[in-house]
Amino acid sequence: MQSISPIKDQGHLVQFGSADSSCDSVCDQVVLLGVRRLFLWTALLSIMQRLLDQRQNLKFLTAEGHTPAQCWARLQAVYGEEVMSKPTVRRWHNRFKEGDGLTPVTDELRSGRPCTQTTPEKVEAAQATVEDDHCATLKTIASKVNVSVTTAHRLVKRKLELKQKVAKFVPRILSDEQKRMRVRICTDNLPTTEG
Repeated sequence: MQSISPIKDQGHLVQFGSADSSCDSVCDQVVLLGVRRLFLWTALLSIMQRLLDQRQNLKFLTAEGHTPAQCWARLQAVYGEEVMSKPTVRRWHNRFKEGDGLTPVTDELRSGRPCTQTTPEKVEAAQATVEDDHCATLKTIASKVNVSVTTAHRLVKRKLELKQKVAKFVPRILSDEQKRMRVRICTDNLPTTEG
């Protein structure tokens, strides 16, 4: 069994698994890994919250007229080793000073990496492939659109909003006309089932 490394949380050593532990089944290992991921996610959220708290305090200190060095010293007195670095304090101090009190303490949204696999051209190519052959497999769509099978699945399911039923791709969401047709058929059949 592979050893799972210990994690340090607020000065305590947490050991999730070791080479001599008695967890033998795969399920036990999956549970341990799930717990570890949950623990790491919780720790990450805690760190992010501490950073936001520090930024809020820094915003207050900036409004009081403290210099970046004074702000860092005050933050260090409160947060100890977990204080933001001096350059980070200086950068946020300048943002708050220039922002006339309206600058948010959260980071600005970034565009991120541009999407190259689900472009409109590839969506149209996948649409054309499905329209030509409703029984086309994801592998066929992937080869015609020149993407991976996973990306083809993403195109078909999320972009085209189709799902596979009995080896055919059909709309995931009914159109208004299809909904009206279903209601009409159900109301027509209702008297036959009540008798």
